[in-house]
Amino acid sequence: MQSRICLECKASYKPTATKNNLYWCSWTCYNKGRKGEARIGYRYSHGYKYIFLPQHPDSNKSGYIAEHRLVGAVKVKRRLLKHEVVHHINGIRDDNRIENVVVCTRQEHNLYDEAIIAGKKKRTELSKVPVIQKSIDGEIIKVWGSRTEASKHFGCSIACIGSAVKKKHKAQGFIWENA
Repeated sequence: MQSRICLECKASYKPTATKNNLYWCSWTCYNKGRKGEARIGYRYSHGYKYIFLPQHPDSNKSGYIAEHRLVGAVKVKRRLLKHEVVHHINGIRDDNRIENVVVCTRQEHNLYDEAIIAGKKKRTELSKVPVIQKSIDGEIIKVWGSRTEASKHFGCSIACIGSAVKKKHKAQGFIWENA
């Protein structure tokens, strides 16, 4: 294929087989060239909400930026530095209200997490708690000595049983509860 001129930065480039490469040399130029026309305006990844803002200096190569980082920047009235993180006070990742976010360093954020974990039982302790295996009808089938014991018997992970206990849904065709 012949060389082309990028519509955004005017650099010469050789396009590849993708449709976007017929007009722009990179994803960055592609997103700048779209002038903020979002496909849906936002997307979610790992529980965080990302907003389509290709013109923002901190957006990724696809033109998206984490909404909580935008809110944190508004709260401190400046752009966030790369080493700064935004902590959600209530732990809900897509609750980006200004009163629910705190801008802090990674070390400070780890202290928040340690304080939260200190208030809860550790995973190793939870895996030793006896669990009750019930049928779909709610009849008790067996009381297992621990999540570990039940997970080994059924050939699934401890997290599988733990998630079923916590969220009250089925795992391995049974209902699970803490004893």
